Amino acid sequence: MVISGFSYHIFSNQVSISDFCKPLKELFFFINSVKKDRNIIKLEYIDIGGGIAPRMLFKNDQCLRKLIKNIAITFKNNFSNNITLFLEPGRYIVSDSAIIFSRVKSIKKTKVGTWAVLDIGTNYLIPAPGANFKILACKKNKLLRSNYTRFVDGICSPAGFINKAKVKVEEGDLVAISNCGAYTSVMKEEFVFKNPEHVFIRKGKIINKIKSTSFNDFLKYHGW
Repeated sequence: MVISGFSYHIFSNQVSISDFCKPLKELFFFINSVKKDRNIIKLEYIDIGGGIAPRMLFKNDQCLRKLIKNIAITFKNNFSNNITLFLEPGRYIVSDSAIIFSRVKSIKKTKVGTWAVLDIGTNYLIPAPGANFKILACKKNKLLRSNYTRFVDGICSPAGFINKAKVKVEEGDLVAISNCGAYTSVMKEEFVFKNPEHVFIRKGKIINKIKSTSFNDFLKYHGW
């Protein structure tokens, strides 16, 4: 058996340089320790996966350039030039490609604080560690100075806790959930509730709508 490559993933919404560079260094030490015993590694590629945060979580584009530059330097300092490095910036590219509009079904108050139950959740948002969805009220003057509202779905599922935000809402209000383009149609299931209507927008104009969840609509949704 010969190992020709390694692949790993450090979860999502990462902006820290060390979060990407440290695993590369640890992989280098691991490969060297194994080579001392057996010559089973003939490295051709390393795939460090995705996890790069979307643009909205970086202070500016220069921060992203610095992140990529440091990854490249760390890789060059530890591995030979004939090894290919793969980086999967999918989340950075598509995280802002979708916004979910959800309605508040009910408000619950406990000792912990205020909970807003939404009509979206497990059936469309996957329970990804570090997903960090952003929630905005669709009405003006709905910001809280200190307290948070915790937004959840109505079935206490693994993806039930969506996020918290300094937003004041009432039953029937609409909220917008952003930073979710990578975590909506991907791995979603029609679980308990039907999937919401899809509206496709290009240059500020609606170009298509999908209300049903037929297989053909699924293919069309993904451009197949």
